[in-house]
Amino acid sequence: MAASDITIMKALSEILDREKAVQSQSRLEAMLQERFNVKTGGRRLRRLAQKTGVRMTIEWKHGKDMTLCPFCGKEMKEVFSVDLLGKETLVARRCACSFKSYRGKVPMRYIFARGRKNAVRQ
Repeated sequence: MAASDITIMKALSEILDREKAVQSQSRLEAMLQERFNVKTGGRRLRRLAQKTGVRMTIEWKHGKDMTLCPFCGKEMKEVFSVDLLGKETLVARRCACSFKSYRGKVPMRYIFARGRKNAVRQ
């Protein structure tokens, strides 16, 4: 049986009260499994961490542009910039849940820490 969102959010809070930061999503998933016998997928974990107020730092790598949000799974809208000649260029994609992905970059690692603000490491 799958764990409820509230159970996972409480477990996240307890882990991050003890730990200063967790350096990867896979490590956080392992800690949830070991300490609370709770198993969850990556997208659900990121979404619940965002709801709980966990500070997430994203490390990026170069790759194919993303079209779906890694947090909520919805399609992201394109953000364009106009150059001096009037030509539009795709510079980023933005989701309604406030996630923003830059052109040619994809998330490589999520670092979870106690806090209120989400940070993005360039």
